Amino acid sequence: MMEWKTSEYWRVTSYAHIILTALTVSIVVFPVHGTLAQESAVASHTERSTVDGSNKDVHQEAATQNNDKKSSKKSHSSVREGRVTATPSVQQSDDKAPQEAEREDVEKAQEQKKVQGVSRSVSTTSLEESQKEGSEEDENTEEVESEKEEDVQKENSKERGESEKESGQGNKKTNAKEGAKEGAKSAQENSKESSKKDHEDVPTCDARVIISAVAINGAGGAGDDTVILTNTGACDVSLDGWRLRRRTRGQHGKIDDFSKKASTNLYTFNTRDHIGAHGRYVWVRAGHTTLTAADVRGGKSASLSPNNSIVLLDANKQFVDGFAWGTGHADPFGNDVVRNPQPDEYIKHTRDSTHIAKQCAHALLRTTPCVPVYAGQKILINELVPNPAGDERAGEYIELFNPGRVAVNLHGWVLGDASASGRYTFPAGHTIAPRGFVVVPRAQFGFALNNSNETVTLWAPGAQERLVVDRVHYARSAPEGASLNRTPDGRYRWSRHRTPGAVNVLNTLPRIESVTYKSKLYKNVRAQFAVTASDADGEKLHYRWDFGDGHRSYLAQTSHTYARADTYHVTLRVRDASEEVTRDFTVTVTKYPRTRVLKIRAIAPNPQGKDTKKEYILLQNTTHETIRLAGWSIATGSNTKTLVNHPLRIDTKKKLRAGEKWRVTADDAAITLPNSGGVLEVRRPDGSVAHRVTYDVPEGYKSIPDNAVYRKRTKRDGGGWVWDLSHVSAKKAK
Repeated sequence: MMEWKTSEYWRVTSYAHIILTALTVSIVVFPVHGTLAQESAVASHTERSTVDGSNKDVHQEAATQNNDKKSSKKSHSSVREGRVTATPSVQQSDDKAPQEAEREDVEKAQEQKKVQGVSRSVSTTSLEESQKEGSEEDENTEEVESEKEEDVQKENSKERGESEKESGQGNKKTNAKEGAKEGAKSAQENSKESSKKDHEDVPTCDARVIISAVAINGAGGAGDDTVILTNTGACDVSLDGWRLRRRTRGQHGKIDDFSKKASTNLYTFNTRDHIGAHGRYVWVRAGHTTLTAADVRGGKSASLSPNNSIVLLDANKQFVDGFAWGTGHADPFGNDVVRNPQPDEYIKHTRDSTHIAKQCAHALLRTTPCVPVYAGQKILINELVPNPAGDERAGEYIELFNPGRVAVNLHGWVLGDASASGRYTFPAGHTIAPRGFVVVPRAQFGFALNNSNETVTLWAPGAQERLVVDRVHYARSAPEGASLNRTPDGRYRWSRHRTPGAVNVLNTLPRIESVTYKSKLYKNVRAQFAVTASDADGEKLHYRWDFGDGHRSYLAQTSHTYARADTYHVTLRVRDASEEVTRDFTVTVTKYPRTRVLKIRAIAPNPQGKDTKKEYILLQNTTHETIRLAGWSIATGSNTKTLVNHPLRIDTKKKLRAGEKWRVTADDAAITLPNSGGVLEVRRPDGSVAHRVTYDVPEGYKSIPDNAVYRKRTKRDGGGWVWDLSHVSAKKAK
């Protein structure tokens, strides 16, 4: 019976724990008034009953459970003290299943004790109160057993107290450890949050500076070149040491070239120069007439021109921003190369695009309100003759063309040039037929057309200088006798054919067939350039080479020597009577390799008989590579101050292989070797000295005897220079 009560004790203990858990949930979610025993009974009844019952049934269930718990405690106490109760074998067999259930209940209770150790004190209190109630109800029927059970209960309570003490200490340690972890985690999160807050408090910005606008020959005149820098970020930027540079027809991937003499420095910023957040900096050419003094913060006499490129470099000469305009560029900055702007336009540049815009649309560049484009009948300026042969007053004219299908009355329309006074207003009675032409001679419009840098505008009637119908600008000098013609694609070309009142006739452009030059060019070494071109109209062609270093040539076949090792942009122009075509390319000039060496191995300054064409110098290629002899020379003289250079007069394709020797005579170079001693130098094409030898009169002689040869001995023979007198007559001895 004791054994059975022990198993039931642990089973009832588990039920009590379940009741306590339900009680806790009930108190938190649905708080009710009453004693702990009543709340436990209600929770137990809710959990174990499927139909409604009375309060009496609930108390009876609790009493039964408490009695089972008391019996189980006795058995459990006996087992722990080493006492074994003898029972009949039949009863052992009958109690086999409860024993297995007891073991399972014990294991389950132990697991629950580990997990639920924190709530043991509450669980014990509730259990003791329930046991107390059960004990009072069974007092009359089991008085003797109750006394024994009280002893067992005391022992169990003592053991439970010790266990709870240990569990409490363990929980305390566990809670302390978990509290420390939670504290560290909380501190870390607080640190992250504080760091994040501090980071948010520090302003961040992209302080990139860009060249936002460039104006060439602005509305105020040819000197009104303007460059505007804009700070696109929220931080101030110091420009100290930064530079603005420009060059003609920049080249691909050669940003560093802007730091060389091939480019022009527009402005070097100093310590006073800076750009505020989202601010701008304005550079203008010296003598600028449009911007006010408050706007101008830089200036220099250097100017901007068509077909230029511009770059902004920081204090470390690193690329910041740049772009190009016009023709002849190899897209040096990876962005679009826009056309050359007109006098009333500027180049607008952002981080993402580059395009042409009207100056009147820019706050700083605006001098007059923007002129809206006329939206009515479209009349085109079709042909101009600004530089006729002979009397210009009689030969100049402007031709208009009506591309529409209806006639247009020109009464009130206005023609004008770039000046403020050059205006002509069509009187009544002037009509232009559909697909027709109207030619207006200078005698009629009254103003003179400039031969270069001129703008002709056609305005709509009744709105002079407000509605532009068409506008033409030309910068280059007009060829004499040529006309400027509108092409079907809207561009303008010069032509030697003048067609007033008729369809334009364009002459054939010259054709550049080939351009030849060496791929490897060296400093101070003459380079050859040649062009082959033709013209289908049979007109005479004119040539102009711009070598990129400020030097030019006007020959089809020419040569040029670069004084600096650098990369240069070369432009070739071929022009007929009215138009020109261009070819652009780059050349890289380097120092001539010092590894290429020709050495003197023998000198024969006084051969027997006449020295002319019999004197010789023996040269040897002492390197491991083949050397082309074009451009090499030999200098001779009695001392270093009297040396005269003699270029080799040989086939430009002549080479010396590695180790090969060559005898140089007066046929190969205009050499003269002194008979009383002298100095010889072998010079590379760039003028540097590859080898020098000095020779004197042999010992025992007044002068160098006939057939004496000054030789360089091999290492096997002892090395050094010696006179070979084996072919000298003894009579010449001193």
